[in-house]
Amino acid sequence: ASEWLRKCLRDHKSCDRSHDQTWYPKRLLDLRNQQVRLILTASTQPRGPYASMSHCWGPHPFFLTLSAERIEEMRRDIQWARLPRNFQDAITTCRRLGIDYLWIDSLCIIQSGYGSAEDWTEHATLMQFVYANSILTIAATRAASAEGGCFTERDPDLVYPPTVIWSGRQAAAHSDDELWDDGDSHYLKFMNSPLGQRAWVFQERLLSKRMLHFGLDQIFWECDELPNASETFPLGLPDLNPLNDGVARFNIVPSSSIQEYRKGRPLDDSDGLESNWYQIVENYSALELTRPVEDKFVALAGIASRTAALLGDSYVAGM
Repeated sequence: ASEWLRKCLRDHKSCDRSHDQTWYPKRLLDLRNQQVRLILTASTQPRGPYASMSHCWGPHPFFLTLSAERIEEMRRDIQWARLPRNFQDAITTCRRLGIDYLWIDSLCIIQSGYGSAEDWTEHATLMQFVYANSILTIAATRAASAEGGCFTERDPDLVYPPTVIWSGRQAAAHSDDELWDDGDSHYLKFMNSPLGQRAWVFQERLLSKRMLHFGLDQIFWECDELPNASETFPLGLPDLNPLNDGVARFNIVPSSSIQEYRKGRPLDDSDGLESNWYQIVENYSALELTRPVEDKFVALAGIASRTAALLGDSYVAGM
């Protein structure tokens, strides 16, 4: 993961386009000291980039969240033992990657108490900037709830493919079952994970510049120039299907359109972004929301706003 991030920051010119390094969310977790604490970026200017997190809350969330009553307490200190495994593992990951700040929705948006409704509405409009301007999104892809954790016990020898000599060259041998679900080359096994079924993640993934997925038995990497790397294939997954148009892209839109979309570059009709909007809505509508009535439009608002801007069009109620 460290090597993927280092190479992307150093060599991938397209991955940092439209990235505003001066923009920060309203609140962040400060990881610089042993004690984790909440900071208000308007009064405590961060020094360096921040990461964001993508995770499942779970069906009955009972973990620590930010409330109006807890803000001052959490600005002083957030006790490690009160954090669920997903958050602990994400913080550990940030520290090992040298990232000093982290944005997690449940700890950086007021979830209850005075002003929570207004704070949520404000962040709903800013969500596209939260993920687009983070240096990395850490995805607890394997975890169905906040206690599932990013890290897991595994045998690393089973992650790396055996090598064979093929036509005088060394080659990696693997089974299709190691990568694909039910023979469908458009969906990697880690995409059909608990996180991959959540509607909120659809937007988080599309808007992020880089994503580090913690899967069932290994990590996966996504960015524009290396969209489908894994520990098994650290330089990128092989294209096993000649019809494949971007296996690590949730099959949202063709990968070329996603790359232009993330850069904020206007697209002409030949790129098909307008027709892809209908595919986006169809795929998004098949995903799960805990509160569909309240969140159906909100969880797609960032993508809708960006699409409207790229098309020079207006967006009203899903159209």
